[in-house]
Amino acid sequence: MRVSPESNEAVTALALLKGLPLKGAVVTGDAAFCQRALCEAIRDGGGDYLFAVEANRPGLMSDIAVSFGDAFPPALNAAPGSASPLVPADPPPDIEYAKTVEKGHGRIEVRRFALSREVAPHLCWPGAARVCRVERTRERAGKTGRAVSRAVTSLPRSSAGPEELLALVREHWGIENRLHYRRDVALREDASRIRAGNAPQAVAALRNTMLRLAHSLPGPLAAIREAFAEDRPHAIATAKYRLL
Repeated sequence: MRVSPESNEAVTALALLKGLPLKGAVVTGDAAFCQRALCEAIRDGGGDYLFAVEANRPGLMSDIAVSFGDAFPPALNAAPGSASPLVPADPPPDIEYAKTVEKGHGRIEVRRFALSREVAPHLCWPGAARVCRVERTRERAGKTGRAVSRAVTSLPRSSAGPEELLALVREHWGIENRLHYRRDVALREDASRIRAGNAPQAVAALRNTMLRLAHSLPGPLAAIREAFAEDRPHAIATAKYRLL
């Protein structure tokens, strides 16, 4: 769906969700979509959600952070509407853990996932059943980086354990890597200056077509684009064969 200049992605997402069959579905999203109206619409439609929580929801973020025994998040120190720094609490007694370790591309990445339902009833957030904490540690070229993120979900323990929820978190970022990164970086969509009228949507449709073609062919996207650019007749023939 097109996002109008007078609107934003969250408002458009709400309209999109209302037209989708949500029963039994799990909707994931980054922090921009952690909105009360979206969570209510998903639950009303019979679905569940898993949304990242960041500084745009300062009260929710601080409550989740402190519930896991973390200090008041530094990102909230200058956030409008943020509360006063809180004293870290003891980790919740019902906490569950999951962990993954990945090696490749010259790096080692460890994800430690923590899950609790202890604070959820006190969040006053639509449908909240549990809260999550993800700590990522990445080692590369002798340097170590660490990042902590948080999330809220309506999925109960009977529907998903810590391993399943960690897999959902990773699958969501897989969408970023497999789709948005290819559009924004490989196809340079973010750098596009095409903004007038319906032209952005038309060009986006052409990019979608190109990605669909590339998905059916072997090799990286950059190499496929280069081969198409060098052999236009082959590109046209491939499009006719794959799309018709």
